[in-house]
Amino acid sequence: MANAGLTEFPADDPSWPPPRPQADVSAPDVAAKLIAQWLQARVDDAVSRATGRPVVLLSGGADSSAVLAAAAERNPVAVTVLIGDTPADSAAANVARHFNVAHEAVQLSVKDAGRHAATAARVLGVADPWSVGMAVAMMALGPFLRGRGTVLTGEGADTATMGGHPPARSQEEFDNGILAEAGKYWTDRRPAVNIGEVVDSGAPARWCRTMQHSGLLAITRRIDYRAMWRTDSAGRTWDKVPLRMAAAALGVPEDVAWRPKSPIQRSAGILDAMLAAACEQARGLPGTEWGPRPSAGWAPRTSQEASEVAAIQFWLAAHLTSAAQ
Repeated sequence: MANAGLTEFPADDPSWPPPRPQADVSAPDVAAKLIAQWLQARVDDAVSRATGRPVVLLSGGADSSAVLAAAAERNPVAVTVLIGDTPADSAAANVARHFNVAHEAVQLSVKDAGRHAATAARVLGVADPWSVGMAVAMMALGPFLRGRGTVLTGEGADTATMGGHPPARSQEEFDNGILAEAGKYWTDRRPAVNIGEVVDSGAPARWCRTMQHSGLLAITRRIDYRAMWRTDSAGRTWDKVPLRMAAAALGVPEDVAWRPKSPIQRSAGILDAMLAAACEQARGLPGTEWGPRPSAGWAPRTSQEASEVAAIQFWLAAHLTSAAQ
């Protein structure tokens, strides 16, 4: 299996994609138990492979909180990037407090986050908000991660479970969706910031995208697609149900394990900062004085997400274009 340190890149393996397994796990609780056991073993192994105090990059969402739960007995430090005037006593801080784990917050202004994003777009050569968002987080966290042990992230969970996607209509659609996402993102060819340069030369060897792993993929592909989503009495559809149940089983508070999170809210508010920068630049263009202006404290709404992501992409692409000229 292709890998770099503690992070696997299954899509780079010559045998990719792996053959489709039989979907023999139909009960969500059984699937959750398999995932929880795998995650605990994965984290234990990763932490044991590096000296120094382990670090968990904690957003306060279900995925990174599950990783922290599995690492809690290893005396980790949870680190969070906070954008703008987000209070230090954030959702992530509450999760760290729940597990009695030390928590460090790295505060980054909206303007600085936007500036870092423009730089990251030029360095990476892409206008992908998610890649740029992760690069911004690494640029902010670099000094805090030097000399530490294994660095654990919750990356890979959505890919392995089709998190953030509407319910699949068949096992084939579910399995093809997972393989398409993993084939796109679980490769070392994906543009990413050079961790060795941003943190230290030893960082790549101890960096662990915890759920970007063939072991988790082997489990989730065995799960009946109907067990991956659930609609509650209020009509809300929940994704990656077994993973959320696994997080709760590991000790993550129920309100965190079942916290909804929209794509635009990912990356610890970094995407919001990029959107704010895009709006600020747009306000200086001819004719925009006739358009609506976001009010103070304006936040994206779910119904607007597609256009917001497009705005971020155009803004990032403009920096790529200016860099090429």
